[in-house]
Amino acid sequence: MVCLVRWFHGGVVIENGEFENMKDVTRMFDVAPCLHEIVECARSHFSCGVDDEISLKGRVDCGRGRAAYALVDLKTDVEWDQFKRLVEQASVPYLDVVVTSRKTAGRELGIGVIQQEQMQSKGTECADDSYSETFSFDEIEPGMTHDYFPNDVFEMEEAEQDDDDISEGSDGGDDNDGYDNDGYESEGEELERDSAPPLEDSHHVVPPPHKRGSVTYTAREIELLKQCHVEIPHVANDKDISRVDRAICETTLVHEEDEGLPQYETSEIEAKKKFETFEDLKFFLADHAVRFHRPFTVAHSDKNERYEVMCKQGCMWRVWCRKVRGTEKWKITRVKQPHECHSSKPKQVHPQLTASYLGHRILGIVLKNNDESIPSLIESILAFSGYRVNYSKAWRAKQNAIALLWGDWKESYAQVPRRLCAMSYYNQGVKWFIHTGDMVPLEDGVYKPVMQRVWWCFSQCAAAFQHCRPVILVDGTFLTGKYKGTLMMAVAVDSEQQLVPLAFAIAESENNDSWSWFMTLVHLHVLGPERTVCMISDRHAGLLNCVNDHLDGFPALVHRWCMRHFAANMWRRQKKKEVIVKLKELCSVHAKERFEEKLEALKKI
Repeated sequence: MVCLVRWFHGGVVIENGEFENMKDVTRMFDVAPCLHEIVECARSHFSCGVDDEISLKGRVDCGRGRAAYALVDLKTDVEWDQFKRLVEQASVPYLDVVVTSRKTAGRELGIGVIQQEQMQSKGTECADDSYSETFSFDEIEPGMTHDYFPNDVFEMEEAEQDDDDISEGSDGGDDNDGYDNDGYESEGEELERDSAPPLEDSHHVVPPPHKRGSVTYTAREIELLKQCHVEIPHVANDKDISRVDRAICETTLVHEEDEGLPQYETSEIEAKKKFETFEDLKFFLADHAVRFHRPFTVAHSDKNERYEVMCKQGCMWRVWCRKVRGTEKWKITRVKQPHECHSSKPKQVHPQLTASYLGHRILGIVLKNNDESIPSLIESILAFSGYRVNYSKAWRAKQNAIALLWGDWKESYAQVPRRLCAMSYYNQGVKWFIHTGDMVPLEDGVYKPVMQRVWWCFSQCAAAFQHCRPVILVDGTFLTGKYKGTLMMAVAVDSEQQLVPLAFAIAESENNDSWSWFMTLVHLHVLGPERTVCMISDRHAGLLNCVNDHLDGFPALVHRWCMRHFAANMWRRQKKKEVIVKLKELCSVHAKERFEEKLEALKKI
């Protein structure tokens, strides 16, 4: 296996196969390189652009005792493999490659030019020793380099199926002609290029006269690149177009109406048309039925063998489908068409227009604006389907779309520990605790602990409280999701009257147990034992009981009522704006004499 490669460029080949005035670059590979790697390295080493035409020839020593060279073309992988086998039999196993390039007219030269003499005068070496030994940067044009970082492929997690079943007349099995697809994965890659501005240095390397205006590297920058074992780029990242032909730009925002839909070459129902999954097949048939206003009913459904649908309005239209043996694919085996019935659009009712089907059709709308109102969705559905659905179906369609994009309620709660672990990993010092409560039987009958409460705080916030006044504000607000609950929070106020969030929690409700659990953790991990702290809150019994809880080694809390809640309670009884204004003025007074004056004025009202 030959792993040593020498590239030759710029000179001439004389009659006996010897080189004259050739520049050469040598590189050792870990394994035998392929032809594509050789071409890419040639582009990089000899400043060949993406559009430049490159031809390669291999030099083989055919002599015995005395060197006699022959050149062979290297255009295909087969020729390259044959060339490597010939070289392996030679006395000196070098892969000598002659590079010939023809530049495209008008190609823009890159930036980042470096003069070797000036670098040497500064006492700085090039990051790659092979460059300084084989050729000068002044003698050739700048090369093309690239930074290619493929992103990880992110996939949307599949959501549960919607049981919006409208099938009729099934012989057995899975008699479901409504589309209940779990969701489709969307994969994509992006090419990112990391570009950082050059470091400032007072000693600049002056570019040659014919390349004035090009951005150069300083001697200090060259030294830093060498220390980091980074090859000096000849072309700035923002000017590098050597890999633009490989760029992939995909987005989930394809089209608001067709987001999340599998794409087919034709929407016509044809025999021998294949589908990747059973759900794809059902969606295709449902989508065809909705678009052409021809509802169908399921005549036979067996997800392991065959699927058969027939026209719901009584004509002879029928489609037979079977599972491809040994795979998960399905195909249409037989079609009886066209429809001989009338359109169902005048009835404004379609059995295939289910909430699950609509959830896939409105994915793009919900992704663009997850706060899209239900009436607006109803109008959008009318625009692309021709049917006006009721409020309930549009609401369920939106919930299905949300579940496909971001997971359903159960999945969201199941991700809480993972997200807290990620927070603590990327934010060192984050503290979090989960309270599970009693064991609960799940759907499979197995008893498992279920999350009842979760508490978390950031170490930066806890440290900031030590520089704030010893006063905290505690309150909770109800959640409006499927499982309800209460969001609890403790905040402080800094010297500039700005709020400093201290701790958060999600609990089942506001009660004695939940508030005691929350405030105990706040005491231990935020307030600390150094200072006596005043807690301002409403008059909830759970919070009032927390004041009486005693922790060993910690001073007791001092409690004061929240003026806003106090005024709101007074408003329920008095409902006089003048009284509420005077009450707020009274609560804002700090001097005792002034307080007594305001109190007497309030009593007279």
